[in-house]
Amino acid sequence: MRFIFVNHCHPDTPHVCATRAREFAAGLTAASHQVVLLTATLEGVPSVRAANGLAERLADHDWTQPFHLACDPRPSLALDILRSGRIPWPLRKVCTGGYYLAKGGMFTDWREGSRPIWPVLAKIFRPDAVWGVFGNTDAWVIARSIARIANCPWVADVKDHWSTFIPSPLRAPLARRFVDAAHITAFSRSHVERLTPWFSQPMTVVYSGISDDFLAPLPDTCPRDSFRLVLTGSLYEDDSLTALIECVHVWVSRLTATERAEVSLVYAGTDCSRFENASRPLVGLCRLETHDFLPLAQWRALTLSAHANLYIKSVATYHHKLIELLSANRPILCFPGEEAEAREVATSVGGTLYSCADCAALHAALDRVWNARHVPPPIADRARMAAYSWARQGKMLEAVLTNAKRKKVRP
Repeated sequence: MRFIFVNHCHPDTPHVCATRAREFAAGLTAASHQVVLLTATLEGVPSVRAANGLAERLADHDWTQPFHLACDPRPSLALDILRSGRIPWPLRKVCTGGYYLAKGGMFTDWREGSRPIWPVLAKIFRPDAVWGVFGNTDAWVIARSIARIANCPWVADVKDHWSTFIPSPLRAPLARRFVDAAHITAFSRSHVERLTPWFSQPMTVVYSGISDDFLAPLPDTCPRDSFRLVLTGSLYEDDSLTALIECVHVWVSRLTATERAEVSLVYAGTDCSRFENASRPLVGLCRLETHDFLPLAQWRALTLSAHANLYIKSVATYHHKLIELLSANRPILCFPGEEAEAREVATSVGGTLYSCADCAALHAALDRVWNARHVPPPIADRARMAAYSWARQGKMLEAVLTNAKRKKVRP
């Protein structure tokens, strides 16, 4: 079958926003489908006009790989200023609401830049279904528009919470603009729960996955030359980050000077400056180490070097990195406490997740990890973890898109 995936983030963007569409495009192509991945261009990288010779390029493409099509945004000074945050908040709030109501999104420059290729994709590629990934509503508008021209269904994907990214007064009216989506795929059960007030379409949870490399057996050993705590990912709310550092400070302070010399707190993610500022109370108390966004293989090696992997729980989302961390066979410490869905996922694969609602719980978890630092770590069940692979989750997406094709397309 032929599918078009629409995602704002270019697949080479060093951010998780690019991962879901890129990996599922590769997975469905490996399953013998033809997939066009339509994105914006990579910031700072010049590109040719996407429409130039598109029909010929489609005809000549090797469909053992996704066909990536990056579209330059059409210049818009008004949007550049509005998205920059330079406008005072009250005025920006009014302008944002007006743009959503009038245009349906905040990235209409990308939408308009992609418009010339819509009829070419619809009439030459002739998709069986279009999948639009919500990081913004413009991806949905593009997906819906191509599907209408091609007279095929489109499926809306929600990887970011509707209630977080869409201002409250606009959630219902904007949701009504997308009632023609044949189905909705969602990043987690919590996404589905938060979508139901606004959308009535059938919904299917399709988790973002892990690569097969993450399912390979690992040695049941742990580092012995130091005690490494690896904090990974976005740091989210300042209050949570400050509280985490305070909790670690209290815990490390209870150790002897010799024991403290073993302890390292390592951060890997895009919030290095925030981590460095927040962790100043730990300077001289334990070793500190920071890494900016790492390629997946390097990040994986870092998580395997840990005695425990930590992450900060955002109040707004389910964390895909939980599945990746579970495959590292190290205890995971989440602060503040995790939702039931994440705890159930960890239990289902036999992993160790400490959901730490407060400092007392975090201290208890750190004590357990410290006392077991020379004991082989728990091993998550690889067969159960395979249910969360890109391939297995891709099968679920494939089924949704295939079934959407069989349904009558709304006019």
